Amino acid sequence: MLRKRFGHFFRRAARNGWAWTFSNYDSEHICIDPSRGHQVPLQVLDGSNALLVVDAHGAYKKLVRLHPDLTLALCCSHARRKFTEAEAAYPSKF
Repeated sequence: MLRKRFGHFFRRAARNGWAWTFSNYDSEHICIDPSRGHQVPLQVLDGSNALLVVDAHGAYKKLVRLHPDLTLALCCSHARRKFTEAEAAYPSKF
């Protein structure tokens, strides 16, 4: 929903860096940063014991190693995409 409402904002931000989106039940926080490294969520989530639902980008793994209070959960859509790609690479023998 945010991407539909703020599509122009995200397209412009993409030229200048990454649009990081942090949300909970009460609010949404968008941070634009040129880096996709672990330091960006570290600044936003410092001191938190959040559950991170993310893609498989390595920066998140490093973040959780450095801060064991955070819990990492991989996004189901990203995981499904990997299975779909694997299925196309290995055709059925039946």
